[in-house]
Formats: sequence, C-alpha cells, structure tokens
Amino acid sequence: MLARVRTHLDLYRTRRENERYTAEMETLARERAKSLIHADRLATLGTLSAGIAHEVNNPATFISVGIQTIERIWNDLHPAEEQDPDPEKTAFAREHMPTLVNNIKSGVIRIQKIVNALKTYAHAGTTSKSSCDIGKCVEEALLICHNRVKQSISVERHIEGIPLIAADPQRIEQVFVNLILNAVDA
Repeated sequence: MLARVRTHLDLYRTRRENERYTAEMETLARERAKSLIHADRLATLGTLSAGIAHEVNNPATFISVGIQTIERIWNDLHPAEEQDPDPEKTAFAREHMPTLVNNIKSGVIRIQKIVNALKTYAHAGTTSKSSCDIGKCVEEALLICHNRVKQSISVERHIEGIPLIAADPQRIEQVFVNLILNAVDA
C-alpha cells in the first residue's frame, strides 16, 4: 500500500510539474507571437521607409519652394529703401500668392497624414476593439503604401456604405497593408 501511495504522489508531482511547464510554454508562446508580430511590423516599416521618406519629401519640397517664393516676392514688394513696389511684381504676387499658400497648406496636410498613418501603424500595441470604419482603414493603409502602389498598380476603391464593425482598427489596417503589399509584389 505504501508503494501505491508513493506512486500516486509521484504521479501527482509529475502532473503538477507538467501543468506548470505547460503554463510556462503557453506564456512563452504568447510572448513569442507578440515578438513575431512586432518583428513583422518592423520588417514592413523597413520595406516602406524609403517610400515614406519620398512621400514626406515631396510635400516638404512644395513647402520649401513656396516659402522661398513668398520670401522673394515679399522682399521685392517691401524693399529696404521704403520705395513704392513694382506694379508688375505686385500683380504677380496677387495672382500667384493664393496658389503658393494653398500648395504650402496641402503639403503640410499631406505630411501630417503620412506621419499620423505611420505612427498609428508603427505603434499598434494592445488589442482593443472599438467602432472601426473599414473604409478609413483602407485609406490609411493605401496612404502608408502609396509610394509602392503608385508605381506598380492602379487602385479602385468601392468602400462607400460599409457599416462600422467592432474591431481593432490598427490590426485591420495592418491586414490591408499586408494585402496591398502582397498584391504589389504579386
């Protein structure tokens, strides 16, 4: 009888060790999965970084050229000697100033959208379901992938009228980024 008790105690200890080991392995597997997801994000960001730099540079160039032109026109209109400005330059400024200002504004807005989309994609952390607009996720993903897409394929959007769903918008966006990049590569 003593041998049977020892055997059952040994079985009980072995079962507890197995359960502890299983719990440790499950925790390790979850952590590894998170690491792999993060590594996949970083790999995707690395792939997209050159295109994103190009996309940010284009509006920055608009802004830079616009500011230089505005500065030159302003200096021509208001010379240091306080003389009357040249009427031709004044007419030129009146004609072209709204376009320059609009180009600068659109450049700034585009930079902000690109940077916000990138930050949202790069900093996706915990899963949190919320009201998710699939159309917005598609647009954000296309914005992130814009440089690769515009050189390879044309995109038709038919995303109007899609109802909101309960999902994590960052993860849905990541799915669309992956699908778009796979489509481009295919």
